[in-house]
Amino acid sequence: MKTTKNALVLVFSFFIAISAFIAQGVSAQGLGASSSATSSVGVSAPISSFDTDRSDDEIIQLNNLEIQSLGSGSVPTFITAMSNSGGSCQKFLSSGASTVCPLSLSFLYSIRVSSETILLQRNRARIGFSQLQVGDKINVYGFRDVDTGNIDALILRDLSLPKQERYMQLNSVQVVSGPSSSVPPATLVVMKSGYPCYNYGIYGTSARSSMVCPMGFTDPASVTGVLNMSIDPSYYPQTKYLIRINSSTILYNKNWGRIGLSQIQTGDSVNIYGRLSSDGTTITAVTLRDLSLPRTVQSSLRISTSSDLRAKVGTDFTASFDVSGSDYSYTISAEGSGTIPGMYFTQTQPCPAGQYCIQMLDPDSIYLTGTPTVAGKYQIVISAYDNPPQIYCITTPCPQPQTKYGKATFTLIVSGPSSTGQAPIVESLGGPSSLAVGEVGTFTITARDPEGGPLAYGVRWGDEPMYTSAQGKSIRLPDETKTTAGLTHAYSYPGTYTISFTVTDNQSLITNTTLTVNVR
Repeated sequence: MKTTKNALVLVFSFFIAISAFIAQGVSAQGLGASSSATSSVGVSAPISSFDTDRSDDEIIQLNNLEIQSLGSGSVPTFITAMSNSGGSCQKFLSSGASTVCPLSLSFLYSIRVSSETILLQRNRARIGFSQLQVGDKINVYGFRDVDTGNIDALILRDLSLPKQERYMQLNSVQVVSGPSSSVPPATLVVMKSGYPCYNYGIYGTSARSSMVCPMGFTDPASVTGVLNMSIDPSYYPQTKYLIRINSSTILYNKNWGRIGLSQIQTGDSVNIYGRLSSDGTTITAVTLRDLSLPRTVQSSLRISTSSDLRAKVGTDFTASFDVSGSDYSYTISAEGSGTIPGMYFTQTQPCPAGQYCIQMLDPDSIYLTGTPTVAGKYQIVISAYDNPPQIYCITTPCPQPQTKYGKATFTLIVSGPSSTGQAPIVESLGGPSSLAVGEVGTFTITARDPEGGPLAYGVRWGDEPMYTSAQGKSIRLPDETKTTAGLTHAYSYPGTYTISFTVTDNQSLITNTTLTVNVR
């Protein structure tokens, strides 16, 4: 009679508890731990020792377990599961009430799935046993055998089904490997270090809510296997995520300025918003914000040259610009105000003209070399960063060596005729047509260089004194030359004078024009 009474009480409790289970809306994010007790609920046991007598069993529900192993494809079979985080345990009493039961985070539970077990997915639609996968989050309701500790599942609800991506955000995670490429598509690995995760729903339009952070990678081999890259051992066993970057990913610095993928470095702190894969390991980034950029740099590198920055059209020329001030390697770049026709920059030391040599990369210099073809003045800007080594830390934050920076501007002057040059064009010439003796006249000439270069102006006033050379020839003094187009002159004697003007460009091309003035 006692056995029959106990059985009736259990059946009554079963109907109350199963109604609560089916109505319960436990999300894939799990529930918080309900007890601080440290003892576990059940022990692992093989299927052959399963006790079919339910008269003394407890009715129990475990929430948010993670499947660790699956038995054979046919039922009855056993699966194992454990609570990694956010799980809870509830025991239903014979009176119909329920109480919290202890739950161990590291304990492996053995769960029997039979033909009587109702298998549901998150939306409570029926599924088959073959749809369960290792790593899925589950809720289990059933009988716990007090002798073996095994759980005979009446209802098993897979919270990871149906598989779907959702939008989430990881804040202040650390880049531990990557990027794997200089241009998208690319991948990098980040490590979570105590910051919360946020859920934006399956469409990315839901209000932000806190969520249990996804599983990520916990095994070094699984990350290195995906990227074929090594991760510093000090970064384990913390959880890592694989971040996929494609051409639509927007990359920002901490000031919301756009950056390039190549600027992201190991050790940087980043925020990531994107689509989380169904297995909880991979995020396809919609936006990535690098909180370590822009980097603080010291403008302490020295850039100098010992080369003569004067070249001639048609003559081979090489100048070197040298960087100093750091014990590390340099990244050197050069830019000119427009291209310098016939010349180029290289960090490979050029061979002397007409000679053969073994060309080697010079880590401390950049060279301007070639044969200039167009005369002119060219501005050159040389900038450089040094490359201190990356420091790996067991804890975060992980301070890095400060990058040094330098920048300098130089001017290259190329002289000589140019096969493509054009002479200056005189657009106007003005001044008085008559002057009194001793009166100062102002003459203005307007000209332009088709190549946009600087111009020099010369004038012969027509009253220059004549001298007799040692050979008996009459010679005049050189033309008066100026760098501006404003010219003044006064005559000492009356007469008619022809004034000759010359305009010369930086390719030595000359244009002449004249004007007549009557002095009374």
